[in-house]
Amino acid sequence: MSKRLPSHTSRCRRPLRFLIWLAFQGVVTPALAQSQVPGGPWGPMRCPPDENPQFFAPSIFGSNPAFSAECYSWYLRSIGEHPLTGSVPQERAEVYRAVVLPAHSSPVVVRLTFEAGASGELVGKVGKSAMNPEILAVIKTSPVSPMEINSFVRLLNEANFWSMPTVEPWDPNDRKTPQFRVMGGTDWMLEGVQAGRHHVVTRVPSKGTPYKDLIVFLVVRLAKIDLRALPTQPPDR
Repeated sequence: MSKRLPSHTSRCRRPLRFLIWLAFQGVVTPALAQSQVPGGPWGPMRCPPDENPQFFAPSIFGSNPAFSAECYSWYLRSIGEHPLTGSVPQERAEVYRAVVLPAHSSPVVVRLTFEAGASGELVGKVGKSAMNPEILAVIKTSPVSPMEINSFVRLLNEANFWSMPTVEPWDPNDRKTPQFRVMGGTDWMLEGVQAGRHHVVTRVPSKGTPYKDLIVFLVVRLAKIDLRALPTQPPDR
């Protein structure tokens, strides 16, 4: 059964995550990040622990594994998902799972399972709200044609998914790439299992980037979930 957070806490506030991310990237000092969050960055507003079986390897999120793993795991466990590692039914099968977390709207999870050259199956879920993802507003299962699978694989290759770092690296000498995440943005995570390997990429991507195009194709085109129509909820207080 999914754990619910106490009403006086936040399961994973975007400003908290933003400040902690900046602190680890060196954009702001850890002292500044702590001073802006009651109880400190690892205080009572943390997500519940990533219980066994764990959804992610301890090192998969780099320098800040606990915070990211706990938040994503809480959403996935609450919405009724299971770890992808060890869950692939056949040796040749591939599984990809997208998680879309708008700042003040319902969480979305879409999981695609297929074999190369064959049809696949897609499962789409939308939680009632950010604080109540265990109550599903939408759940659907649908077949995916080989042509649609080929289109997805093409976008997967164009995004270089399997070569992308899990967390976007920050280079202080690179003045062409924006270095700051926008508070209140949407988190996009894509997780994949293929031929015994497991990879996770999480971003707040800009419009028109191959990575965002890939997830939009999976969530909007294949699962037919309209992200613009998700209910909006007031920010946590």
